[in-house]
Amino acid sequence: MSLQKDKKFCLFKEEVDFEEILEKDEKDWFEEEEEKLKTLKKKDTDDPIKIYFKEVFSHKLLTREDEVRIGKTIEENEREILKESLNYYSQVIKLYHLLIKAERSKGLTLLFKDYEEFSRNGEKVKKWFEDLKTNINKLVENF
Repeated sequence: MSLQKDKKFCLFKEEVDFEEILEKDEKDWFEEEEEKLKTLKKKDTDDPIKIYFKEVFSHKLLTREDEVRIGKTIEENEREILKESLNYYSQVIKLYHLLIKAERSKGLTLLFKDYEEFSRNGEKVKKWFEDLKTNINKLVENF
């Protein structure tokens, strides 16, 4: 029996819509893949150490030059903040009283990050602190 001669010959009992079958298979495949992804993501998010390392390694590390540049920027901005804050006299008075209190309790190292290194030269510290008090007094007098 030749398939070409018998045009009514069909392998299936009823007519089959192949597109429908492909769509179902495609949908099933997508659903399976989606479930796999969800379980993988869930496994990743359950472990805090993996989350930490994933977050840390997703950022670019700083180079030495970047660290120096950022450090200089921070120091410059600290100076700018100090200059700007001196425009507010009530805050200057509070700073003055805080400095006097810190000097009496030997706590200037808590207020100034470089004070410990600076304090190795006693005369230089006394002159610096006296100059600071003098300048603050001038500001307060002008207020």
